[in-house]
Amino acid sequence: MRYPNFKVKVSNVEEPVKFVFVDLPVDVGFPVSVVPSHKLMEIGVKPIDKIKLSLADGKEAIRDIGVVFFELMGRRTVGPVVFGEEKDKSVLGVTVLETLGLMFDPQTGKLKPKRIRF
Repeated sequence: MRYPNFKVKVSNVEEPVKFVFVDLPVDVGFPVSVVPSHKLMEIGVKPIDKIKLSLADGKEAIRDIGVVFFELMGRRTVGPVVFGEEKDKSVLGVTVLETLGLMFDPQTGKLKPKRIRF
């Protein structure tokens, strides 16, 4: 299934006045969000660790990971972000989507509020 792109505000958690807008497709099958490295460096986000990922072709890759604010549809949360390399697919992962209290509706192709249960 092909997911539509959504305009997401990505901000530096240490200096929230530093931000970029990124068009990201939602991928409910991918847990973490991926933003191009150059966009993250542009706003001063620094890697805090590395993460091992499985790529679409079955190969494994190691990428830097950091933390940013994500804003979408008037909601804001802090979450992990993978520093995407040139050929990596940018994506808004399900972890951030769920902490924003949103879900993707495949019938309409839109995001809608989701009740968070605990």
